[in-house]
Amino acid sequence: MAAKKKAPEFVYDAEKHIRVGEGVYNQSDLTAGARTEISLVHWIDQKLADLQAQLNTMRDGRTVCIQRLVVALSDVEPVHVEPPAEK
Repeated sequence: MAAKKKAPEFVYDAEKHIRVGEGVYNQSDLTAGARTEISLVHWIDQKLADLQAQLNTMRDGRTVCIQRLVVALSDVEPVHVEPPAEK
């Protein structure tokens, strides 16, 4: 019985390969259209990361503003206090 030849173990190289879903492709095999789509995905990913960072900053800023507002209102008497919402 002949021994099966073991295929060499695959090693991902970011300089040579691109991962899309579960598949890994040689960058040199990609069409111009595929390269354009990959560039668009990278651009969109960067924009999403930038927007997420802006959103996080705005949330943090809002929290600080609310904290300052609570302090600023600590000496002001409310005209009405609403009961807690029922769950």
